[in-house]
Amino acid sequence: DYFFDRDPTAFGSILNFLRTGELHIPTNMCGPALQNELEFWGIEEVDIARCCWTQYNTWKTQCRSLEKLEYDRKFSTTQQVNEESSCWIRYRSKIWTFLQDPGSSRKAKVYAWVSIIFVFVSIFSFCAETHPVFKIAEDKPEGKDDWGNKDLPHPALLMMDISCLIFFSLEYLTRFVCSPSKLNFLRALQNIVDFLAFAPDYVELVFLIIDPIQNEGMAIMEMLFILRILRLFRIFRLIRHVPGLWILLYTLKASFNELMLMCVFLLIGMVVFATLIHFVEPTGIFTNIPVGFWWSVVTMTTVGYGDMYPQSAAGYFIGSCCAVAGLLMIAFTVPIIVSNFVLYYT
Repeated sequence: DYFFDRDPTAFGSILNFLRTGELHIPTNMCGPALQNELEFWGIEEVDIARCCWTQYNTWKTQCRSLEKLEYDRKFSTTQQVNEESSCWIRYRSKIWTFLQDPGSSRKAKVYAWVSIIFVFVSIFSFCAETHPVFKIAEDKPEGKDDWGNKDLPHPALLMMDISCLIFFSLEYLTRFVCSPSKLNFLRALQNIVDFLAFAPDYVELVFLIIDPIQNEGMAIMEMLFILRILRLFRIFRLIRHVPGLWILLYTLKASFNELMLMCVFLLIGMVVFATLIHFVEPTGIFTNIPVGFWWSVVTMTTVGYGDMYPQSAAGYFIGSCCAVAGLLMIAFTVPIIVSNFVLYYT
């Protein structure tokens, strides 16, 4: 007698394969475990029946996705340190983990909350300085005209901006010094966004020192004021400290093909329905096809602002078809993205 210490669940499918020539895999068995059984018995994956291949391939795809997710997460939060590493490398690795991984220690979690508070303070200052309550009238210098004079933000908001700027700058510099790879750090999208968020503040500070009254070189100051919109990017710093946001961003990255497919569907529907509504509507609302692009996109996404709408029977029919087509186009791709997010988040 021969005894094989293997999984009996998989052996039933393998025995049937040797008898019938068709390999049907069990549904209650984990994919990697089944793969090990196939390798042990010398059976190739290509022998799996077509009806079972989708399920088996889904297991492998999920495993590869989770392995890549774990690798990317560890690569961004940890450094390789061995016993031969110098004291500086070990200390640098601890600082990097402290800044990147809030779950590494209790102190790291406290620091993450402090960073989140600074982010919200910065966003509050950015929004509040546009409200009249948080503005003060600018004193008009003698001999200067009214051109370029405008209300200034409250000094309290200025102190908030300076505090946030110092905190974010020190954090960025510390993360750069302690990063495992300086080149990868500079090329990372999130670090580029962080730099663009506070770089205009330094440029504006230099011009304020050169021209405190802000009446000379007003064109440059207006350009810098526009660049301050980049401060809004600081809200994306929450991605580093909130796992759900990081996983959502990773899901969008992993679902790039599905997103492109959805955009292609919407593009085709936009062109088709905009063309039809332009030629069937006798009124002057849809004067040209590009104007119909806006209406078709709003209709397919079921937003319906109501600023443009058909007024004829044929237009009603095309509008109904446009709405139904939009629902179908989005329904084909969104569940795939949602399933990826649930997989990664779980």
